[in-house]
Amino acid sequence: MDTYEDLPQGRPEIIRHLTSSQFSAQLSESELVLGVDERTGDEFLVFGRAAFSQGQALGIHLPCLKQAIFCDTDELAYLLAAVSVVKGQHEYQPETGGRLRTGGGR
Repeated sequence: MDTYEDLPQGRPEIIRHLTSSQFSAQLSESELVLGVDERTGDEFLVFGRAAFSQGQALGIHLPCLKQAIFCDTDELAYLLAAVSVVKGQHEYQPETGGRLRTGGGR
């Protein structure tokens, strides 16, 4: 699959949520946005890489929004689009799955 358009359709209730004004409001209040792949449990960065790094360095917790999706459907595309509309861009990196390093690392 080369584009998000090639992905299977996501769950209608998740798509409705990701396109709602309520979700947009939650996004605007969050400095950090994480996605959670419901199939694997993996968390990945969608927005707020600099804030995440700064918060880690200072040992502070930031307002964070976690959104559970199925990454192998177009739910990922809807999440990225919603973040881009509200925040101006997303920071998801598909080659790494957007995974965060929380210390230790390789």
